[in-house]
Amino acid sequence: MPRTFLSLLLTALLLTGCATTYVVRVDSIAESGAPAAGIKYVMTSGMNDVKDSDLYFREFAAQFHRILTAKGYVETSSRTDANILITLSYGTSSGHNEVYSYLRPLYHVSGGENITYKEVKTDASGQKTETYSTVYVPLRTQVIGYTSELSSQTLYTHFAVLEAEALTTGEPSGKQVWKTTVRLIDPSNDLRRLLPYMATAAAPYVASNTGSMQTVELKPDDPRVQHP
Repeated sequence: MPRTFLSLLLTALLLTGCATTYVVRVDSIAESGAPAAGIKYVMTSGMNDVKDSDLYFREFAAQFHRILTAKGYVETSSRTDANILITLSYGTSSGHNEVYSYLRPLYHVSGGENITYKEVKTDASGQKTETYSTVYVPLRTQVIGYTSELSSQTLYTHFAVLEAEALTTGEPSGKQVWKTTVRLIDPSNDLRRLLPYMATAAAPYVASNTGSMQTVELKPDDPRVQHP
């Protein structure tokens, strides 16, 4: 195997060896003493161009219905039966380009090959005998330095906002009960794939008061994440 190829292969493996981690920011605020268990709610779209019947909205809303159920909320389909109205909004930015620098290790690769050598022996009578032997030299890699390189990538900001308002005789009273905002910045613009991670990160904080923005890190194979 050519040494140049080995060097490139080892470098690629080291650069991609770490698994992706999704870093989710959650900020939630709630009025003091807001009840949860037994509260009936109805969820609707908070976006003018997205109806409650939209398939994407229904899929995304299902992620948060599970969270609310676990917290003791009871879903209802009628505003007249609900205590609060929860609006769900979500979206993805158009993306922005970021340039960053990083240090790339330089490797020297040696060995990894068989070496054949000849040995000549002369006996007492002056007769010469030639023998050939082969030894394997183990593969060895060394970091001999680092080089600074520039790269760029497009990042997208994904968000989801849950906002709860008290209902009076089936109509929104305008009184905000709680609001939870979730954000994730990622090179992928696939909100459908990423929203389950956002919902999972937000689960402990939905409808509560975090006091400040919380940072949650999730691995791609986190067992808590429920994909559609």
